[in-house]
Amino acid sequence: MQLSEIREQIRMGLPPEVSDVTDAMLNTLVNQALKECSVAAKWPFLHTSTTITTQANRKNYSLPEDFLYGLKLVDNDRDDELEYVAPAQFFEWHGSQARDSATTTASQFTIYDGEIYLYPTPSANDTDRYTFYYYRQITALTQDSDEPEFLDTFHWLPVEWVKWKLYERESMSQESDRAFGQYAQLLERMRQWYTTPVKQEPWIAGDGVRRRLGDPNLPMLNYVQ
Repeated sequence: MQLSEIREQIRMGLPPEVSDVTDAMLNTLVNQALKECSVAAKWPFLHTSTTITTQANRKNYSLPEDFLYGLKLVDNDRDDELEYVAPAQFFEWHGSQARDSATTTASQFTIYDGEIYLYPTPSANDTDRYTFYYYRQITALTQDSDEPEFLDTFHWLPVEWVKWKLYERESMSQESDRAFGQYAQLLERMRQWYTTPVKQEPWIAGDGVRRRLGDPNLPMLNYVQ
């Protein structure tokens, strides 16, 4: 569902007395709905990564512009995760100023004020030395042809969220509660869809034999012990 269609569906569900909603207002509300949705679960479509190229005697590196929250930092040369340390403890232990170091390998990191801090401070330039895995911010809808980046089955989610907020503004409690209930149900269904692994059912005629996806023309290959 495109942004223009989302606005149309919102307006179709509003009573005549709620007529002072502009396109700009609806666009703002729709994008706020997407932001709230983005922090409701660990959505796989927001999971991404970037590499960090170290510079000699520099300990702090800017976070990606679309950073939402971090997962882990991996040393690509050693194929190992760095230990995360909370900012207060990190700076208490290691200070905030970069110091010359004899090592090219960091073992700890923290995130503070839009930057990643490494310890020990890398002693050499090293291209793509670390990979930072994180969840990014959801993409805002700015053009009428833009669509939410999750499965279209759940594009009604921002529709119900905006209706909930508009009804709430008008003190229409029953309509507000109904729209919120629809939003909550959609959000839970979306959370289950994206975060719950598909379970394989036991084959009814076999002991411990489970059906799996395979070639429909070769059914003998579609079962595993």
